[in-house]
Amino acid sequence: MNCREAQTLIEPFIKEELNIRKMREFIDHIEKCEECRDEFEVRFLVDMTTAELSGDNDIDYDFQNLLKNRIADCKRRIGNYTLLVFFTGLVTSVLLILAFYYFIIL
Repeated sequence: MNCREAQTLIEPFIKEELNIRKMREFIDHIEKCEECRDEFEVRFLVDMTTAELSGDNDIDYDFQNLLKNRIADCKRRIGNYTLLVFFTGLVTSVLLILAFYYFIIL
């Protein structure tokens, strides 16, 4: 992912609108690119402040911790999704092997 793509994904990330693949790419990029990370932090701060001022959210003012927790939560979701895909593939493989054994060998 390049910086331009990452910049366009900041708002969808903040609003939690990204799918797992895009979320993973975005987090990987902002962890490596200081310029994009700084832009992300500023826009996150602005978004949270705007939400607080408009009365949409009752949020903690520790924005750095809030941001850190949001990224950690996304990483957990990515990890859970990865495990789900792995185990789904594993179960599917086992079922195919059992079906093969049952229908072909027996």
